[in-house]
Amino acid sequence: MDTPTRESSGLHPGFGPAYPVLSLAFSFYGLLGLSGIVWVWIRTGNPVPASLPGAHPLLGLLVGGSGGLAVVASSAIGIRHSGPMRWLAAEVRGVLGSCSPSACFGLALASAVGEEFFFRGAMQPAVGFGLTSLAFGLVHIGPDRRFLLWTAFASVLGLGLGCLLEWTGSLLGCILAHFTINFLNLLQIMRLGSIRATLGSPPDAWHERCCGPVESPDRGRDD
Repeated sequence: MDTPTRESSGLHPGFGPAYPVLSLAFSFYGLLGLSGIVWVWIRTGNPVPASLPGAHPLLGLLVGGSGGLAVVASSAIGIRHSGPMRWLAAEVRGVLGSCSPSACFGLALASAVGEEFFFRGAMQPAVGFGLTSLAFGLVHIGPDRRFLLWTAFASVLGLGLGCLLEWTGSLLGCILAHFTINFLNLLQIMRLGSIRATLGSPPDAWHERCCGPVESPDRGRDD
């Protein structure tokens, strides 16, 4: 029997192969990273952030790498045991479609470098830790309130990355942590396939009370 696809799950159609999404992502994150470089250049007269390599680059890489792996492990536990997290993973899987490991690598690298250059490399030294963490969370708001879990996850991640920069003074650790989380979580999501098709109903009662009903392809059918 064929594995159920996103299209057969009753949700919005996916974009098919991930390459059009990757092209858009590389363009967006490239512009974001370039904006960060220009911002730093205007402020300091040097396009390279002072945090590259920074005060303690080896410590930053060690903490960033290990912290990223810890977040990925927590995400795996959450997806296994939390209905809302499985639903969110299914939504990401549907948007990206079939994404190869190399495509996941490129997407994770582009997002990590682009966002960290802008937020931690340029914005945090200019406006401070608090406003930068808030802005990072706000740019990860989804299309409706059911994506609040993603926003909350990004907000906590932004706080952690900001603390990492303050502690080590190195942007390298932030980039490595961000890349590790995005890449390994994307690989995990791709392996899950069409998770939503296996749910058959809204993820759980907590999610429906908190975020509203999730439309199901079987909703409205007679038993």
